[in-house]
Amino acid sequence: MSAMFGRVALIGLGLIGSSLSHVMRREGLCGHIAGYAKSGATRKRAVELELVHSMHENAAAAVRGADLVILCVPVSANAGRLRRNSDQRWNRVRFSPMLVR
Repeated sequence: MSAMFGRVALIGLGLIGSSLSHVMRREGLCGHIAGYAKSGATRKRAVELELVHSMHENAAAAVRGADLVILCVPVSANAGRLRRNSDQRWNRVRFSPMLVR
């Protein structure tokens, strides 16, 4: 079975991002996981744990060329930053924060 996505970008590698990484790798859902975390310590630990295939120091680099981008961070706080630091096509994306109870 081939991977569903060629490249997935995980923005945020805390509990949600790391869990998604484990599942995607275990199930072979993607060929490459690119990661970004705000904290240098988190980036270093994610590489040590082999959560990602490539780690990036900014979100724009992580999402470049991605087939799927998953924001594993507070959307309301970071959507504007992602738009400002990424290429122009992200200006057309609309972010809808959802509340799950």
